[in-house]
Amino acid sequence: MTTRILHTADLHLADDRPERWEALDALIRLARDHEVDALLIAGDLLDRGGDHAALRSRLRETLEELSVPTLILPGNHDREAYAAGQDWGRRTRMLIRPPVQSTGVGDLRVVGVPFPEEPASFRSVRRAVERELGDDGPAILALHGTLIDADAPHIQDESQEDEPGDYFPVRTGELRGLGARYVALGHYHQHDLRRAGRTAVAYAGSPTPVGSHAWGRRSAVLVEISGGEEARVQRLELPVPYRDRIEQWLTPFREEEGLEALEGALERKSDETCDMRVVVDGILADLPEDELRDRLDGLRGRFEGDYRELEFRRRSVGLDPERAELFRQFRERLEERVRAGEEGEASAVEPDVRERTLELGARALKAG
Repeated sequence: MTTRILHTADLHLADDRPERWEALDALIRLARDHEVDALLIAGDLLDRGGDHAALRSRLRETLEELSVPTLILPGNHDREAYAAGQDWGRRTRMLIRPPVQSTGVGDLRVVGVPFPEEPASFRSVRRAVERELGDDGPAILALHGTLIDADAPHIQDESQEDEPGDYFPVRTGELRGLGARYVALGHYHQHDLRRAGRTAVAYAGSPTPVGSHAWGRRSAVLVEISGGEEARVQRLELPVPYRDRIEQWLTPFREEEGLEALEGALERKSDETCDMRVVVDGILADLPEDELRDRLDGLRGRFEGDYRELEFRRRSVGLDPERAELFRQFRERLEERVRAGEEGEASAVEPDVRERTLELGARALKAG
């Protein structure tokens, strides 16, 4: 038997944020479309503060549209919103009992670690988790916290709204050997998937932009578990508004190439659900400032119908004859090294390094 779970987190629902409720509606449609057995919300369903009791009625009504259970785990923003005896819906199951609470979904058990009231780490509850997971069949572990992985790049939290410090830190090494097929994480607002041994570990990402640093398409994670097989994990994009950006650098004497690259990026990324911000930076030499302004106005007029919103910003891009001349000299010397490379000199610059070197040189001139 295959059990399907739709994993999400960090909706941060609030009365004055209609787009977040629209994202919940999109999740429910996605759950229906993929015929899942449960919707799992790994923390921060509700935002900090506000009248959580007043949201309960609206949330019950929304979740009742699903014919399968919704599993809710407290996060650091909404850990005080839940208590025994509250009515969050007939099919809603709350994983709120510390340190660990579990529930069954078909042949699968979902083991939840509610966010602790006092500062703690996963290490402090690991034995309780091991006992709850046991060896009675496939299981998913859900928790809300900061994943620390020494073998992979650090995850940058796009929300950047919480005070500094790790929230319920868990190391990937602590997840190996637990027996969970999948670890459903909440807290970081962007999607991230990695492994702890044979166990897939993922942040679903916030299904709607939360905070000014939220970029890119929003998503949820579909998890399929069957028998003794490893979990099959698929990122599903949500048809909801999102923010994206294009940062285009204009290299002096090659401004036309930069504008052509910007035009191509706007064509590739066109999406009527996208709020696109275009940031143009660089040093001008051959292109007058007023002509640059007109060219950007033309691009805005051409593409604004292809996006939900389209915003152009120019940083301190302007005519800079002195720095342009310094860059010209730098470019000539670099081209001499490239030509020397074609003639086989050991100290030469490879042609494929030239483009990146030119851009870095121009950026250094401008910063200096």
